[in-house]
Amino acid sequence: MEILKKDEKGFSLIELLVVIAIIGVLAAVGLTNYQGFIDSAKKDTTEASAEDIHRTLSAYAYKESYEVSACNSVTDDATMLTCLQGLYASGGPFENKDNPYNQNNTAISAINVATPHGVFHDPDTADSNQDCTASGNAAGVNGQVVIANDVSASGSSYDLSVYYCSEMTVSGSGTGAHWTKTKNTIQWD
Repeated sequence: MEILKKDEKGFSLIELLVVIAIIGVLAAVGLTNYQGFIDSAKKDTTEASAEDIHRTLSAYAYKESYEVSACNSVTDDATMLTCLQGLYASGGPFENKDNPYNQNNTAISAINVATPHGVFHDPDTADSNQDCTASGNAAGVNGQVVIANDVSASGSSYDLSVYYCSEMTVSGSGTGAHWTKTKNTIQWD
């Protein structure tokens, strides 16, 4: 039978505590970076949805076969979104998807509003830093995409703008959820 010598030893308590502390620091750094990655993915998803809707509306506006006249007389916001959804086959960009920030919130909506440029945040205008938590027509949530029809436009056409709400830093307003306009306004006869 062998007897263990007393000078054989394993890791000391201090060595184990140092290793555990190092693992804890690495985990905290990794978790912080992971959360930043998740937030960035949510913002990218929202922006991609807005860009997809803008591209689809632009394509429809420039094709003669897609008449929006059936939607011209619509004044109710929910009915306008339904009318736009009817122009596209099932599963299109107007179909309401899960909001990437909170699945209980609406991801896509439509609104009839006079001069949407003055209602929503538009980075092209220095003094228009509207945040998404404002009241009235500009009320929204992170991850929401809004198709805004300018009802002050004359004639029987749509002047559609697509805005999305996401976290951003705006000079004079700080960091928070703000509206951003995607590209140009679409004029659809």
